[in-house]
Amino acid sequence: MLNGENISVYASTGINTTASITLDGGEVGVWQYDAAASAPEIGNVVSTMGRAGNRVYIYGDGLDGNISVKFGETEATVESNTANEIVTYVPDNAVAGYNDITVTKGDAVSNSFTYNVLSGDQNQGIFHVKAETSYGENIYIVGNVPELGSWDPDKCTEALLNPNYPEWFLPVSVPAGTEIQFKFIKKDANGNITWESGDNRVITSSSLSAGTVDTEVYTWRN
Repeated sequence: MLNGENISVYASTGINTTASITLDGGEVGVWQYDAAASAPEIGNVVSTMGRAGNRVYIYGDGLDGNISVKFGETEATVESNTANEIVTYVPDNAVAGYNDITVTKGDAVSNSFTYNVLSGDQNQGIFHVKAETSYGENIYIVGNVPELGSWDPDKCTEALLNPNYPEWFLPVSVPAGTEIQFKFIKKDANGNITWESGDNRVITSSSLSAGTVDTEVYTWRN
């Protein structure tokens, strides 16, 4: 505090408290938490999306010593590590889609950080659909590749854009040279989902690294 008083609280186990402190007018209390960084803690990951073999930087605390890194259940190769940084790679056999990165040191396991493992080299697909919606509804794409959620509506794309309603569109990174099956869905503010009817729609993405497939403007099938 401004008048020079101080107090220390040492937390070992359980909940630790201290007596109440009264501040007079014009005084201010400044608290500092000094954590022992024996257990690993992840603060940030750069980047959060990539394919097998891509280098990944993990930042945090307590990352030094003998550690291991996992993407989901798959162990990654650690290139180097310090107390605040790990340099690693997306494992070759990591499951495509969203993986929880964790760091283990001894018996301690860090918090998790979500990383999107891509299913291969990517290029762009631009999806279009004409669809009427009710208030609060948006259109999404779900399909057979991890980038489209692997048929899981909870992991599908972000909502399509509709500057020219009722036409919707969305550019999406998709695996190159791949047959992609997909459908459009409607999702309301409460998470209720309506699938369009009929067979799966099918496109084949470009085989070129910078290729783009721009779909026709599909019509929503009730």
